[in-house]
Amino acid sequence: MAILREGNINKSAKENAKQITQLTIAVTENFKKNQICFTELKDDIARVRDIQSGITDEFDQLHRIHRNEKITAERLEISNWLTSVDYVLQQDDFISQQQMGTGQWFLESTEYQSWLKSNKQTLFCPGIPGAGKTTLASIVINELCSQAQNDPTIGIAFIYCSFRRQGEQKFNDLLASLLKQLAQGRSSLPDMVKYIYDQHKIRGTRPSSDDLLRALHHTAGLYSKFFIIVDALECQVSDGCRTKFISELFNLQAQQGISLFVTSRHIPEITEKFRNSESLEIRASSEDVRQYLDGHISQLPGFVLRSMELQEQVKTKITGAVDGMFLLARLHLNSLVGKRAPKAVLNALNNLASGSDAYHHAYKDVIERIKSQVKDQEELAREALSWITCARRPLSTAELQHALAVELGEPELDKDDIPYVEDIVSACAGLVIVDKESDVIRLVHYTAQEYFEQREMAWLSNAQSYITEICITYLSFDIFKTGYCTTDAKFESRLQSNALYHQAMVVSKRYADDPMYSQRAPNGMTGTHIAAFFGLQDIVIVGHNLDGKDSHGRTPLSYAAQMGHDRLIEVLLKNDGVDPDSKDQYGRTPLSFAAGSGNEQAVRLFLATGKINPNSRVTNGLYEGWTPLLYTERAKSEAVVELLLTKNEVDLLGADKPASSSNYNPSMWACCSCEHSPLPVSASNQLLLWSIYPRVTEKFWRSRICELMLLGLENSVGCDSRIGCTLYEGWTPLWYAVERGYEGAVTLLLENDRVCPDSKDNNGLSPLSLAIGNRHENVFRLLLASDRVNPDLKVASGYYEGRTPLLLAAENGYEMMHQWTALSFAAAAGHDGVVRLLLSNDELNPMSADKFGRTPLMLAAGNGHESVVNILLNTHRVDPEFRDWKFGLTSLSWAAGLGYENVVKLLLATGKVNPDFKSFDEFHKGRTPLSWALRGGHKEVVELLLATGKVDADSKTTIFVNAGRTSLSYAAESGHEDIVKLLLSTGKVNADSKTTGGANAGRTYLSYYAENGHEAIVKLLLATDEVDVDFKATGHINRGRNPLSHAAENGHETIFKLLLATGKVDADSKDTDFDSGRTPLSYAAENGHEAILKLLRTCLADS
Repeated sequence: MAILREGNINKSAKENAKQITQLTIAVTENFKKNQICFTELKDDIARVRDIQSGITDEFDQLHRIHRNEKITAERLEISNWLTSVDYVLQQDDFISQQQMGTGQWFLESTEYQSWLKSNKQTLFCPGIPGAGKTTLASIVINELCSQAQNDPTIGIAFIYCSFRRQGEQKFNDLLASLLKQLAQGRSSLPDMVKYIYDQHKIRGTRPSSDDLLRALHHTAGLYSKFFIIVDALECQVSDGCRTKFISELFNLQAQQGISLFVTSRHIPEITEKFRNSESLEIRASSEDVRQYLDGHISQLPGFVLRSMELQEQVKTKITGAVDGMFLLARLHLNSLVGKRAPKAVLNALNNLASGSDAYHHAYKDVIERIKSQVKDQEELAREALSWITCARRPLSTAELQHALAVELGEPELDKDDIPYVEDIVSACAGLVIVDKESDVIRLVHYTAQEYFEQREMAWLSNAQSYITEICITYLSFDIFKTGYCTTDAKFESRLQSNALYHQAMVVSKRYADDPMYSQRAPNGMTGTHIAAFFGLQDIVIVGHNLDGKDSHGRTPLSYAAQMGHDRLIEVLLKNDGVDPDSKDQYGRTPLSFAAGSGNEQAVRLFLATGKINPNSRVTNGLYEGWTPLLYTERAKSEAVVELLLTKNEVDLLGADKPASSSNYNPSMWACCSCEHSPLPVSASNQLLLWSIYPRVTEKFWRSRICELMLLGLENSVGCDSRIGCTLYEGWTPLWYAVERGYEGAVTLLLENDRVCPDSKDNNGLSPLSLAIGNRHENVFRLLLASDRVNPDLKVASGYYEGRTPLLLAAENGYEMMHQWTALSFAAAAGHDGVVRLLLSNDELNPMSADKFGRTPLMLAAGNGHESVVNILLNTHRVDPEFRDWKFGLTSLSWAAGLGYENVVKLLLATGKVNPDFKSFDEFHKGRTPLSWALRGGHKEVVELLLATGKVDADSKTTIFVNAGRTSLSYAAESGHEDIVKLLLSTGKVNADSKTTGGANAGRTYLSYYAENGHEAIVKLLLATDEVDVDFKATGHINRGRNPLSHAAENGHETIFKLLLATGKVDADSKDTDFDSGRTPLSYAAENGHEAILKLLRTCLADS
């Protein structure tokens, strides 16, 4: 039995062992299979990750491409908004016409090299006409651009003035052009430029000269060196702004250190302005003239090219005759083209014009050659020159081609009549050239224009009449019978399809500005009327019956006034036979047309005659009762309104119709957009008119008449008078100003105690509600900032009964300009109650950010609203460490920088903010809350931050321009002595720290404070014994300059003595920037600091 059991056991054991072996094998095989599966799965996961990474990279790349395209599009839009004028095309044209190798004498001159290496210098280059000033200017620009192409810290802007472009070279145009060029030179558009664009684009306004100057100074300050080149300054005379422009250039130079290069003819007025500047006269050198002739002598007949002796005579004779006038060499060379034999060439060379009348003789010779051509060629040249000399702006080649192809009496343009550009240029025998880059065809030089105006008007005597007939014929073509374009897209399409349309389209405006006139030309309209309409002064003055009337009763003066031809108006007003106050069939006067078109100068001319009635009224028709003052509403010209207001006779409160009839106020139609539903209002409500003018409102409200009204001497008139029409019942002047978004008018009305800022209309709404509805952000802020406006005022009746203005905004999801929500406005304004009310809505997002990334908490902190900050923090739904997108700042940085101590305490108490957070945007990289507090001089905030023990008192910025700036530098920047002491007492700051980036790299803070005159801080730094008193800067702007040099230059005598007293400074140290080698003595002498000069002489004599 035992043996049996033992056998069974052994058998079972063997069976078990066999099964274990099989199981082990199966497990092993299964493990291997799983390992293979795991490996394959791991590889699959890796491949998926690679694919995901690739997709992410591609997505990021697409995002970057889209973002760059968006930035580029925005950059282009803003640049073109500033000005569409592009001088780069002209630069390309001028430099392409330069003969290789010419102008080298100028670039190597001592004057130019000195100007190039210095800062804050002017090089004035006068020259006679045709000397090559423009060509040399283009050479200088090309040279500067080549040198600066790899250095983004150098800025270059240039302007080519032209007598043909005076309409686009007024003061603001020139400023805008300089700003555009400087802004385009930056890797990203400067914030100031974007700000101006945002402010004006939304209102459809243009930047003022102050706006442009501020932006120009700001942008210029971003460059380490900055050049401005202005060519042909004598041509810049439009708007009488040349003197103002020169003055602002000098201001820019004084404040931003620009280098200024100017060319001009010898005009005493201009020369006087630059009497204290370095001057170098431009004249064509003999070497340059010969190089030009070498490059163009191939134009001459073959017999000249085969004779080296004859070629040398051509070069010698022409070089000797030009006397510094480069243009004359060109004209003389052209005069030899087409000669038949050597003798003819020699005769011409022996009779080359020279001296003061050389140009006139040369141009006369060209005209004679044109007249000697076959009839068709002469006619082609005469017509082309008529257009080019009489056109008010440069003509494109296509415009001139179409103009020359028009046949009088024909209904359309025959393309087979269009002449080739090459044939036009050839027929004009060298008098015209084509600028290839801009495709403009023009006279070879402005002296040619002067010649035609002075000597050859007989040959072109019919030019003005000829052009007028061509324009009228062109605009009478069948293709234009559809009338005026109804959209901008259709207008642009018409311009592209009909090259001459833009030049002639002034005719298409015929009477369109005035609805009471037909677009058909009236009967009895003489040539004098048409010429007056176009401003063709020469034709008008020789015309008959200068005061004749057409079938509408209009005179030539009336048309000139409507179209704004100031010079013609002035000529007509001097004629005793012309009535300056004549009335057409509707009773409208020329003054009325001038005012309606917003022509300030024309209005000034009419008022100066003393023979007009400024209150003359339209006597019949739709606009019966309108005065010139009322017509200004159409042009929205505040300047004209102000001009009319200077006439005490102007009736400010006159009704639009006589008092005996129903009083209608046409200006109210414009305000309410009810042109077809006249509003019955009393004459006193004329006061409401001024609510539509932002600046004129100010003049009116502060006028004597307004004072009388406010004193109650005119009881029926008040600054808070209301209108009684059904649609606008209860509206006051404040309502209209708010509805239109006019900040100036709102500000003035809020200052007046007799104006109720919470007045309600028929629907129970207030002006604040209207501002929200119309999304006028700035007006909304003005109202919200007023202590007299109640933001919690509830709607009294109607659909919105019980809602406050801000609640209305929140309910309707309004995100106004900058994407501010109702909570953002309430937080920024510090309205606790409104904030609580809005936060009671659980669906409202308290972290909503505007387009700059600023949250309500950030806006409250930045405005010092402690209670609002506390409310928002207690919701536990806001992130106190959130950074805005524009500046990379936190709420703590904003509060610290503006000195809101209690707000800083609240934020630090959360334990959720980093007191040493560093900004990351390109302009403030590395800036901490401490640096912002230090710069503002907020000692209590500085103490709070230092007390945390978590801030680096010696942290440095990393932005390139100011790399290496420490907290100490920001404290001392504005002279905060007590804070500097506080920082030095920590023992954690380096008093001898140096900047590491930008043009001023390697400067110590001692040098900055010596330069800025912070005497007390200099003493503190010297007392540390840690500063190198004689350290010399290493940046390329102030290389080699020590603190003593800066103190000497700026006349800080006490600081100069302190530095000398250390015995550690080199009083004769020399600058090494641009190899100038200047010493403290030279700086003190240049600026007339006598006391420092005495100290230096004594010091140097003792050494």
